[in-house]
Amino acid sequence: MNVHAMSVGQTDVKSKRLVGPAGAGVRQAMQQTVVADPKKVGQRIKALRHAAGQTQSEVAEALGIARSTYGEMENGTDRGGLDSILAIADYFKVPLDWLLWRVPPTGGPLVGYFIDDPDELAWVGLWRAMNPAQRAGMTILLKQGTSTTITEAS
Repeated sequence: MNVHAMSVGQTDVKSKRLVGPAGAGVRQAMQQTVVADPKKVGQRIKALRHAAGQTQSEVAEALGIARSTYGEMENGTDRGGLDSILAIADYFKVPLDWLLWRVPPTGGPLVGYFIDDPDELAWVGLWRAMNPAQRAGMTILLKQGTSTTITEAS
């Protein structure tokens, strides 16, 4: 299969030939989905555009694609080509894997992690703003807090 001819959303099936007992050939297919549900991807693209306070026309013009094509990508009725998806990820400065709802494969190193929860992002920002002594003190407090019951504020 020509990888360059694949559009985003198709499934790439690769076959490996394994040799079994007595030299018998065994075929095993491995499937790798390139992208999640196009409707979910479209929702994420739309949310990025709304957060940027832009119209479909403004984003489409910046990307060099027709507004109708961009709108169909937001609606999930057009998967867009790889170039368009990459352009959208670059334009909004988000990781391609995050945009496509991909989950990193298990067993590999986690190079980056995209945080989209505002509360979690606030904690990370607080941690990064601390100097080493403050981090050490916070770590002690957090470890002490795990030995007591924490109740949720009403």
